[in-house]
Amino acid sequence: MSASYKLNVQVSKYNPEKRSAIIAAANENWDFTEPSGNDPLYFSGEGITGNFEGRINELAVAIWKANGAKCKIDMQSLYLDDLPYDDHVLDYDRIMGKQ
Repeated sequence: MSASYKLNVQVSKYNPEKRSAIIAAANENWDFTEPSGNDPLYFSGEGITGNFEGRINELAVAIWKANGAKCKIDMQSLYLDDLPYDDHVLDYDRIMGKQ
């Protein structure tokens, strides 16, 4: 079964000469927005996957290979398919002061 996730990734202690290769490798594995920062390098994006753990492992391997060596990778994920939510029924007259 497929599920939607938001994924934030922070890459640090990497070879600065490999920055573009790391960005390219990350974007081949997940749909990230334009990264920010230098060291650490931050990525954020959303994606759909049926095997989330496998996908994040593939992403880590791609980043390490692009770096040519070990670097620090921290990931935070948020499962998007079943988030808690609040319903809001807005009363125009009350809000606009027309009671």
